[in-house]
Amino acid sequence: GRDSVLQILQGLAQAMVRYQDPQSGTWYQVTDQGARKGNYLESSATALFIYTLAKAINEGYIGNEYITPVQKAFDGMIREFTRLEEDGTYTLTHCCAVAGLGGNSGKYRDGSFEYYIGESVIENDPKSVGAFILAAIEYERMN
Repeated sequence: GRDSVLQILQGLAQAMVRYQDPQSGTWYQVTDQGARKGNYLESSATALFIYTLAKAINEGYIGNEYITPVQKAFDGMIREFTRLEEDGTYTLTHCCAVAGLGGNSGKYRDGSFEYYIGESVIENDPKSVGAFILAAIEYERMN
């Protein structure tokens, strides 16, 4: 039931913080592979992790000890993944265009490290921007 789901969320929160990049505060495309050659800091995963942690704090599902990692992640998100353009707009960078498992889209999506780091990296991907908006809302609610 609910308690089981909250236990899963609490374990997930611990794991997210453990894999958070200590310098940038963000997360890698292949989360558990850190600075392995070819891996890169990725914006949509970072935004979704910020959202998850901030929402869980706001709802009282996890403790306030997660506030500092969320603040570090949000600061890193802004610093690492946003760029102010000459026209005054912002661009969200380092977005994985798409990644999944199975199927056949010209190549087999096997879930390997090589597959995940080989997918296109783009800017202003809608699913990344949406995740960033959700993260920003929960971050503001947290503060």
